[in-house]
Amino acid sequence: MMTASNVPGADLDADAPLDCTDNPDVPVLVTPHEEIWRHLIHAGYPYQFLHRVGHTPSGVVYAMLSGIVLNNAELEELKEQLKEACAQYEDDLAWAKVLEEMYNALWGLGCAPRTNMEFLTGLNADVLEIIVSLASVKDQPWTVCKDWWDVIRRSPKVMARILVNSSCEPLIMLIEHGKSLGSERRILATLESLLGMPRACIDDDMAVSICEAIESGFKAATRLLLSSGLLKADNFEEALECAAGSGDLDTVRLLLERHAPRRRGLPLENAARNGHIEVVRLLLEWPENAPSANCRGGFVLCSAAGKGHIDIVRLLLEWPVNAPRANCREGCALTEAAKYGHADVVRMLLEWPQHAPGCDDGHALAGAAAAGHLNIVRMLLLWPQNPPRADCRNGQALVNAAQNGNMDLVRMLLQWPQNAPRADCQDGNALAEAASEGHMDIVRLLLTWPEHAPRADCGDGMALLNAADGGYTDIVRLLLEWPEHAPTADCHDGQALVNAACSGHVDVVRMLLEWPQNAPTADCFDVHAFLFAAMHGRVDVIRILLGWPVNAPRADFGDGQALIHAAEDGHIDVVRLLLEWPVNAAKADCQDGEALVVAALNGYADIVRLLLEWPVNAPRADCRGGLALVKAAKFGNLDVVRLILKWPVNAPRADCQDGQALIVAAENGHLHVVRMLLKWPVNAPRADCRGGQALVLAAAIGNLHIVHMLLVWPVNAPRADCQDGQALVDAAANGHLHVVRMLLEWPVNAPRADCQGGLAMDAAERKGFNDVLLLLQKSVF
Repeated sequence: MMTASNVPGADLDADAPLDCTDNPDVPVLVTPHEEIWRHLIHAGYPYQFLHRVGHTPSGVVYAMLSGIVLNNAELEELKEQLKEACAQYEDDLAWAKVLEEMYNALWGLGCAPRTNMEFLTGLNADVLEIIVSLASVKDQPWTVCKDWWDVIRRSPKVMARILVNSSCEPLIMLIEHGKSLGSERRILATLESLLGMPRACIDDDMAVSICEAIESGFKAATRLLLSSGLLKADNFEEALECAAGSGDLDTVRLLLERHAPRRRGLPLENAARNGHIEVVRLLLEWPENAPSANCRGGFVLCSAAGKGHIDIVRLLLEWPVNAPRANCREGCALTEAAKYGHADVVRMLLEWPQHAPGCDDGHALAGAAAAGHLNIVRMLLLWPQNPPRADCRNGQALVNAAQNGNMDLVRMLLQWPQNAPRADCQDGNALAEAASEGHMDIVRLLLTWPEHAPRADCGDGMALLNAADGGYTDIVRLLLEWPEHAPTADCHDGQALVNAACSGHVDVVRMLLEWPQNAPTADCFDVHAFLFAAMHGRVDVIRILLGWPVNAPRADFGDGQALIHAAEDGHIDVVRLLLEWPVNAAKADCQDGEALVVAALNGYADIVRLLLEWPVNAPRADCRGGLALVKAAKFGNLDVVRLILKWPVNAPRADCQDGQALIVAAENGHLHVVRMLLKWPVNAPRADCRGGQALVLAAAIGNLHIVHMLLVWPVNAPRADCQDGQALVDAAANGHLHVVRMLLEWPVNAPRADCQGGLAMDAAERKGFNDVLLLLQKSVF
């Protein structure tokens, strides 16, 4: 029986770097190396080292290929394991040869391994291909594969195996990057090898690969994929949509000849939107299942019009069968063409002899005005049949033009001889929008317009509020000084001051506070200006507000609410200012250390240190039962966890709240925090605290590293079957195959596969995790 000292990973070094990534979904070829992996694990090979080189059967191989430096102990142990493996697999001649070569090569490594190329070129070529084919690269796989390309160029099958072992989408990886290698012939040979592998080894979604090949112009790869027999009907449909959108006429024709589905008219829409008129024509003329020219309710026409493709618009309108009406979709084509400035398309639609769209509803006029297309606005207003009124839609065109800052267009609309919009339409919304975007000339023009000028305080001072929010000092002053109906500086209980403070506009804040009439108080609106400035880190604004001679807010308002906001959002300058303020300074421990807790939660170690070091009223590091530690652990803020635990005065216990910090760190997958807590020299939490709850939660999220660390912990490790096998049940219910396998195969106190009345199997079956279900069933029977 294995003990805690000889189970895999018992010699785990908690301070050593560890690759925390894990992708159990990467497909792995079924070869004898699965057995070699198991042999190495169960023989006691350092589990942490195997994870450093990748949680795959090829971990040791990749270690050699990637140049990971082995210390003397690791090197000697690896030699011994390979020696045992050689003996175990002596009946398999191919593997015996590989292992022997690897074993012999290791004797030449010493403590300073040779470079990858030196090591690789020193091996027998056939053995080299077998070794490289087992490599699984989790970090930047394509970069590594490209580096090995010269070594393996004579065998595309090897490259294909590397891609399959390294990515769950080997096809897309090859197509995206392959042409950069400069050898289309070898890329295509590798692609052929990939397509010849079992379906489970390559991409689930073939549509992505075929579309990538089409969009990149990789025609040979496109043909290979189309002829592979692996594409589903939906894949052909998506390929047709992609080819049509890319203007790839040959591929579109090839797909049509293969009866690719085209149920929704999307290929026609894509081709029309991107201006590929020959593809549009081909689709419409196809003798079988051709799309209707007015499919999708005429949306194809709208797409072409919005992009300005006048030839396609004309082609669709003139199509002899099922042509779209020029006014389809309530004149959508006209509106889109006007909005994007395509005057020729606008004119053609309006002049179309049948079912021409009307422009009197004002949609096209408003769209053109919003984008500043003065020529189209003029064209529409002058159109001889049913032109829109200049003030249609309650002056929306004027509002849009004012917001966009188009002075000429605003003036033209206001001066239009018939039905000109009022300058104060929509209760002065044009003025408010111009002020919000800082268009001073338009604000002045509207206020001085001789007829129906908007009041400076229209909309209850909305223009002033918008200008203050944007920091437009000149507009704020202009509005406040306007001789008639000027807004008051404190309108809306000082909302302008709040807006300016929140956005950090110091000049506007000072101007409003100094205004001679009806100035807002510095503490107006329930001190919102002060609180929002703290929340957004506006330290200069806060200094003005706190130092204002009358009605200044208190720095400790609301028992330190501003301090808490600043700490929560990481504004250390604001925190320091509030703590140092000479009058009514905020207390560092206000609200029972809430500022410390929120800073720890968000990982602001500098603010945590500042609060704990404050010379007066500093919060205790263990305030509220160690809540700051628990929150930092929950969100994986390792530096904060270390800082709080090491604090020389009133540091919280690492096992506070019965190990709550450990539990929440495990629940959220923070491996380094879990390790630090378990290793803490004083009052470390038990690995099995609360009946092994940390193990159960880590298993539930599928974090194999944390599960393993807890199980191998040298003291008070949780039982693998704790809580009647709850870890197994939760891992199975969430489809974490590798965790389920580890728990079932654990040498001590492994849970029964049918624990809790077979609940794990029931959950796996109900959720469709067939691989997990099969493993559980094998373990039972």
